[in-house]
Amino acid sequence: MPVDFLTPEQRARYGCYGEDPTPEQLARCFHLTNDDRELIDKGQSDRARLGCAVQLGTVRFLGTFLADQTDVPTVVVDHLAAQLGIADPSALKGYGETAMRFKHAAAIRERVGYSDFNDQPGHWRFIRWLYTRAYVAGERHIVLFDLSTVRLVEAKILLPAASTLERLIATVKERAATQLWRALGAIPDEETGKRLLALLVVHPGHRRQSTLDRIRRAPTSPSIDGLVGGLRRLEEILGLGARQFNLGRIPQGRIDAMARYVAKAKAAEIEPMPVERRIAHLVAYTATAPVAGRAAREETASAHPGRPRPGGHGPAGRLVRAQGCRGGSAGRPPGDGGPPGCRAGRSGGGERGRAGPATGRPLLRGPPQPPHPRPTLPAVSPEARHL
Repeated sequence: MPVDFLTPEQRARYGCYGEDPTPEQLARCFHLTNDDRELIDKGQSDRARLGCAVQLGTVRFLGTFLADQTDVPTVVVDHLAAQLGIADPSALKGYGETAMRFKHAAAIRERVGYSDFNDQPGHWRFIRWLYTRAYVAGERHIVLFDLSTVRLVEAKILLPAASTLERLIATVKERAATQLWRALGAIPDEETGKRLLALLVVHPGHRRQSTLDRIRRAPTSPSIDGLVGGLRRLEEILGLGARQFNLGRIPQGRIDAMARYVAKAKAAEIEPMPVERRIAHLVAYTATAPVAGRAAREETASAHPGRPRPGGHGPAGRLVRAQGCRGGSAGRPPGDGGPPGCRAGRSGGGERGRAGPATGRPLLRGPPQPPHPRPTLPAVSPEARHL
């Protein structure tokens, strides 16, 4: 697991103003309420008042106190100075060099309710949230880092150093992955585990491929041979005991991610893994492969050119249409739907329908003309039924 996953640019932007806040952010984080003014007005000079206001808005926006107040954007200083009635925003200069900033930071933490990163129970709650996120979702390190900063700011927990948060995320993510592999590796029994590990053994021959390389190749030929090959592949996968795997407590997203890795990786890439991790990946793949096998089988069968289709133009299509017309036209009002391809079920336009070649009787009638009663559809002759 990587420990230092932040780039130098990301590390430099951590806990700092990357750009000027938007008007919405100024209104949300830098608006001074009556309680804020009561805390700020304890300062005697404009520099102390403005510096305290800048620290209060900064900790709301960034989740930490800045050591150098000159790093605050000008738009923030002007916005706070206008609310305090300070005509010269440059009065903030020299505030970071005084001891007042430490007193103001302590007063803000006590008044607003901010706590250090290692204070309990906030630290334990954050680790529990991080572990749950890493176990269920399995997001990348940088994604967890961004989500963690947002979580800490919302929980009013001061941000730690970037390296501290990096190490914590890497440790929690590794423990969550180990727990997931342990849970998946304990599902199959000892005999099933040996059969799963045997999938990675490369058999000698001109292809030198393992059983895993062979069974994960889904059939692609839209023919009877492809359909039979897909059924045999599915039977071989189910013979590994995939039906007996109970994955109810395992997050489905993590199972799918591990199955996708096994479906693309070579056997030589999976073989160096620890035994527990190898079995976990193979369990995830064999548990999801039958679903993919059934989908591939249905796709192959639907692409087979000899499959009878109700709307087809071959003999099978005409037979289905003829049976649908005979079975669906009796007792149905004229123009009241019908099976696709059945002429008796199609609604005609304003003209009369086409006549049958043998009897000359109309097969279709025009739209109903209320309030006149609609006549019943005349019977279709045996010769017309074959059309």
